[in-house]
Amino acid sequence: MTLDRDDIHAICEALLPRIDVSLIIVDTLARHINGHENDTLDMGTFVNHIDALKYRLGAAAIVVHHTGHQDTGRARGNTSFRAALDTEMICDKGTLTFTKSKDAEPPEKIEFKLHQVVIGTDDETGEDITSAVCVYGECSKSNKAATMTPFESMALDALITVCIAENDLQNGQYSGSFDAWRNEFYRLRRIEDNSLTAGTLKKSFQLVIGTTNRGGGLKGKEFVGFAENRGAIPLRLSDQDKIFNSILSNGNREQDGNKAGTVPVSGGGNTGTHLYNRCSLFPSDIPEITDSGEIEEIEEIPEVV
Repeated sequence: MTLDRDDIHAICEALLPRIDVSLIIVDTLARHINGHENDTLDMGTFVNHIDALKYRLGAAAIVVHHTGHQDTGRARGNTSFRAALDTEMICDKGTLTFTKSKDAEPPEKIEFKLHQVVIGTDDETGEDITSAVCVYGECSKSNKAATMTPFESMALDALITVCIAENDLQNGQYSGSFDAWRNEFYRLRRIEDNSLTAGTLKKSFQLVIGTTNRGGGLKGKEFVGFAENRGAIPLRLSDQDKIFNSILSNGNREQDGNKAGTVPVSGGGNTGTHLYNRCSLFPSDIPEITDSGEIEEIEEIPEVV
């Protein structure tokens, strides 16, 4: 439901004076704002309504909101929302990080993990009904973010460039061909040092993607996956979003309603072009994952030549 003056009056009438309210949780802002979160006036009205509600009830208010698509380090929408906050924190991968504290120094970040608990039994099946509680002190191993070396970061950027150029979307994931990725990485390395030999470049690529006996690399750190007949797949949602937004931006720059264009792609030291189709915004156009369409991991990564 969206919040307006009538809603605030109805909520207060229903609760007061029978219930002593200490905390109001609005989950999420997008579901309750009466208007558009990018509009200054609409966001200001939403903030005023939350203020009115908490003052009438004598309670604190927590508003759950999403981060931006491009900038995941800030709240999505109009900046007047953050300006009105007393405290702001970002929850990401098992860590609460305080990004604003109006009246005091921001606290240290808080790590947590979810622990499954049984809260009851299903009367029909007899099976346990479970939920989750936060256990503070450390985040789960799966949420401990791995860090990339500079060359691994370069290799991931190269793969993203190839994914944008090739625009190969299957089962909701973009992928890039292995040969094009390798050539783009070689090109970026040569920009830094044009004296690198073919053997040095090959060894460097093996290290960053994780094809040496040392393991690790982008595959071992789960930044990149490999699938048969698909090449390499960036696994982070933020990287997939970056690819999608770049393809969409390229499509929006097409003129005269053309539905195809060219994107520069580098390979073998030469600059060429790759044909792409306009990407649709409609979820129905994204293939569903079926038993026959699952991306299957291959045991060996293609040989680096």
